[in-house]
Amino acid sequence: MCYAYSNCNKDSDTSVTSKHLRDQVDEKIQRKMFGEQRQQDASEFLICLVNALPETSNMRSLFDFTVETKISCVTCNELKSDKKTHSGILLINIPQKRTTSLNECITEHFQQENLFDSICSSCNTQGSLQKTEVIENNNDYLILSLNRYSFDRQSNCVVKIDTRLYKINERSVEIGDTSYTVVGFVSHIGTSANSGHYVYIRRCTMHKWILYDDQMRKPITIDPEKYSQNVYLLLLRKKSSMTHINPENIRKQLNRLNETVREKKRQEDRAEKEKKRQDIEFREKEKETDRIEKERKRQDVEFRQKEKETDRIEKERKRQETEIRQNKRRADRAEKEKKRQDVEFRQKEKETDRIEKERKRQDVEFRQKEKETDRIEKERKRQETEIRQNKRRADRAEKEKKRQDVEFRQKEKETDRIEKERKRQDVEFRQKEKETDRIEKERKRQETEIRQNKRRADRAEKEKKRQDVEFRQKEKETDRIEKERKRQDVEFRQKEKETDRIEKERKRQETEIRQNKRRADRAEKEKKRQDVEFRQKEKETDRIEKERKRAGTGKTQVLKAIVQQLLMIHKKDIEHDPEKTTILLCAPTGKAACNIGGSTLHYALSLPVSQGMKNFKDLTADKLNQLRVKLTKLKLLIIDEVSMVGANMFEMINRRLKQIMGTQQDFGGVSILFFGDLYQLRPVADRYVFQPPTSPYEALLPNFWQDNVIMFELDEIMRQKEDKKFAEALNRLRTGDHTEEDIQLFQTSKVVKAPLTVQHLFMSNTSVDKFNAVVHQNLTTEKKHYTAKDSVKGDVVQSVKQYLLEKVKHLPISETQGLPFDLRLAIKERVELTVNIEVIDHLANGSGGTIQALSDNIIWILFNDKNAGKITRNNFKSRFPNEVLRDWTPMFRTVRMFRITKKEGTEIERFQFPLRPSSAKTVHKAQGDTLEEVAIDLTGSRAFPHIHYVSLSRAKSLQGLKIVQLNETKISVSPDVQEEMNRLRQ
Repeated sequence: MCYAYSNCNKDSDTSVTSKHLRDQVDEKIQRKMFGEQRQQDASEFLICLVNALPETSNMRSLFDFTVETKISCVTCNELKSDKKTHSGILLINIPQKRTTSLNECITEHFQQENLFDSICSSCNTQGSLQKTEVIENNNDYLILSLNRYSFDRQSNCVVKIDTRLYKINERSVEIGDTSYTVVGFVSHIGTSANSGHYVYIRRCTMHKWILYDDQMRKPITIDPEKYSQNVYLLLLRKKSSMTHINPENIRKQLNRLNETVREKKRQEDRAEKEKKRQDIEFREKEKETDRIEKERKRQDVEFRQKEKETDRIEKERKRQETEIRQNKRRADRAEKEKKRQDVEFRQKEKETDRIEKERKRQDVEFRQKEKETDRIEKERKRQETEIRQNKRRADRAEKEKKRQDVEFRQKEKETDRIEKERKRQDVEFRQKEKETDRIEKERKRQETEIRQNKRRADRAEKEKKRQDVEFRQKEKETDRIEKERKRQDVEFRQKEKETDRIEKERKRQETEIRQNKRRADRAEKEKKRQDVEFRQKEKETDRIEKERKRAGTGKTQVLKAIVQQLLMIHKKDIEHDPEKTTILLCAPTGKAACNIGGSTLHYALSLPVSQGMKNFKDLTADKLNQLRVKLTKLKLLIIDEVSMVGANMFEMINRRLKQIMGTQQDFGGVSILFFGDLYQLRPVADRYVFQPPTSPYEALLPNFWQDNVIMFELDEIMRQKEDKKFAEALNRLRTGDHTEEDIQLFQTSKVVKAPLTVQHLFMSNTSVDKFNAVVHQNLTTEKKHYTAKDSVKGDVVQSVKQYLLEKVKHLPISETQGLPFDLRLAIKERVELTVNIEVIDHLANGSGGTIQALSDNIIWILFNDKNAGKITRNNFKSRFPNEVLRDWTPMFRTVRMFRITKKEGTEIERFQFPLRPSSAKTVHKAQGDTLEEVAIDLTGSRAFPHIHYVSLSRAKSLQGLKIVQLNETKISVSPDVQEEMNRLRQ
């Protein structure tokens, strides 16, 4: 068959392979094949030809393909795979029936095979193995050999299979995921193996075939399926690489491969020259190195002098390290005891995980089998439908082919007539062409603005001439070239008109640019004027804020005054070593930390976010050294909002300070100053800080709070100082001593429905979400929907990844590190931060503001606290767009990692804006806020101690309070808090 390619290209000047390669191949074929006195069929000849080619031959690589054999066990799901590369042909068995199609043969060959006699090496189950073959072909061609012989057990001899192969000229042959087209086949002509010979039939176009019979080459007008009863070899080509199917394409492909080899040789020569040049540079650099070496020796003398000084410092450092190691030994002894307890806990946890994994594996396996059963049933129905459709298409294609043959002969006669007419038109065209050149020169002189388009016309004219030459060489493309020439003439005239239109458009754009420039200048002047006004307003705001602070004597002001006084006392220590922290200001939340200018307890002491003591772990050596360097001179720890500090967090602070200070004294010997009000909401998922532990073992330990804490009570309410009657009623409500008159006073603020623009407080997250959705829906400003980008980090299979990604879509933000999956926002909508971004910059969890502008990657927010985001705004000041005001803060997407499984190393990474709507919030989230206007809805069936006092005291005055539902029957005060406050007052 390969020689048939050479025969059809005899008129070409370049042969498919070099003469030397042909001589080698001919010699091997003569020796191995024709030297033996026996018959050889077409398949054996092709195999011999491919094996005769040298291993490095580019032509041999054209017929390489890989077969991957996969053996899987349906019981234990073990999968074994083996890949083998073959050169030559792919053998396909042909079924013993009257007729069959090529697609049917291929489907039957690659279908799954059950190995009933084999035993699985993993689970030792017989009959559970299934064998599947998959072909991988990186080349454009594939040769199929049809096995037409089988062994007949009855006659004890080899018999021929005369199955007729129909649909041999169909458009698509599917092998795996790749589509092929039959471009040629080898068939046997004759009555038996002792008489007749092989012929090759090649496809020229989709419906035209050429027969190669020895030296004879002729087109066939009959159906090529006439020869399909004795087809032995088929040549397939990928549909993605189909162009003109002729041997010239193979020759060009070989030439390209040879050119690649020569290019690599040239690159090696250039690399050799480059190496010599680098050697010369190396010798020059060597001289430079000697000069540098002398300079280095001079520097060594200076270095040794400095080294002596370093040794002195090193001795001092070793002394300090000895002291650190002693502290570390003490920590190690405590760590060993803790690890022993952790080992017992992990053993129980592993057993629980193993049982859970086994259950999940069985569930996954069952779902996979169920899906596979449904898929097989759908595939069977689809194949039955496809077979019926293919049969109908084949009948229609047969009728269409006969009609097209008649049309082809008619068009061939018409083509001859058109060719004669075209030659006559060419003579006229050349005469007109001379006249066109003269007119063209005159037009160039007169029309300066069209010269560029005229050059394009000249290039189009040259292209037209080249197409005319191709037209004479290729008779079949006559109509297309003539139409192309006419189309180009029309296009040329259209381009002339387009040039005029573009020129007018350019002038219009220049006018528009000048107008826009004038507008931009006016906008720049207006922006500068607004900046001046903004700075004036900012100065005025600072003056008012300072005046307001001077008027207040509340808890926060007392705290700041104490800090200032303590800093004066420890002034000498601070000036001596400013890097060491003497007084540490902390709060349990980011919002509370912003109010006092401190940091969160979790950040300052590296505490776990979870409240449970089981999540508390000792610090690593590196982290411990960092904290010790920073807090080695710590004298006082100030904690604000003590009501939010639970008993578990209190104990974690105690343990962490002991570890940092390297001592077993309570809180590492550090004094603690608490600020706050115990008549607040109970800490989330924790006990009150003063409550004793529930464990009998822990109950035997000393209670630091009860033994050491002394209370100094501030008895004047400053938030509602301007509304004395309201303040006194709140004070009685705080301790549970409220009267009926107090309730009636609160009821004077009762409303049926508060405006949507007022800050609302609810008891449950469900009510908060519903109200925020209503506010968002009623907004008529620009809206955007932001979806989080989630990914699974860790070594997990794809199916588990999909399951985890689907699961995290519905988790609350309390389990996703504060980042929501769906976020729907609108301009002028109230929002608040859900994570601590930069507490120093007042960008903490709970910081509220209003959206001013939305984009895909940035959200601009005007925060209620003018100091919030001040550092961030200064960092991005140079990149502010013109339409963005100076007090808007840009917010970006942030990344957080969280776990939803017990498997170590598997985490979810979420990329999302750390925001949520805050037109409504829970009373817990509002704790610590001071609001000019607030609406309260305390609808609920349960009684929460102190929730009425916390919610009502958010308002600065009774006038700014709007009560939708007070639910006064559920007012309650924790008896534990009352008992503790009475004890502290004694």
